Amino acid sequence: PDPTGPAMSALFPPGHPLALPTLSATIFVVGDDIDTDVIIPARYLSTFKADELAHHAFEDLDPKQYPVKYQAAGVSPYAVVVGGRNFGCGSSREHAPIALKGAGCRVVIAESFANIFYRNCLGGAHLVPVVAAGAAKAGVRTGDTLTIVWAENRIRLGNGGELTFQPLSGVARDLLEAGGLEALNRKRLAAGATRRAVDESVQT
Repeated sequence: PDPTGPAMSALFPPGHPLALPTLSATIFVVGDDIDTDVIIPARYLSTFKADELAHHAFEDLDPKQYPVKYQAAGVSPYAVVVGGRNFGCGSSREHAPIALKGAGCRVVIAESFANIFYRNCLGGAHLVPVVAAGAAKAGVRTGDTLTIVWAENRIRLGNGGELTFQPLSGVARDLLEAGGLEALNRKRLAAGATRRAVDESVQT
């Protein structure tokens, strides 16, 4: 069976987006090239506390283009963010996925991700980044619902449409299961792996 499906669910704690065979959620939709300055403005980078950063997640989105706010008082009803191309571009700040997670986001679906943002999502086990071609053109809107079927690499949209997504790599699953890069390294070293083998294993 696909390791992202039910057979893997027991590895994750309750509440984790991969802890169940499917994840159904209300979505917040953004466009292409959403950079980290928009996700969490630079003026708030004096802390890494998720609950504080959450109050400012997507604070600088243009209200004319995005009249619905992502969060209020640091709490968002949108467990899934859907974006277009190059989501998370800009600076390398790890605050971006932390802010989204703090507000209640669990998964970001996008047509493509900036590499550093993608790695930050996994390195801290903050969010599950899902690459799905056509995500921004699927006709979904903020407030719609969708269901992610992990074992089938498929997303059922509330409008009746459907998307497929790239399965998570083995390294990505290991990072999410362990709770991030540091936790994964400790786990592998405790199991007898050499430091060199551990370092090489997370380069893919």
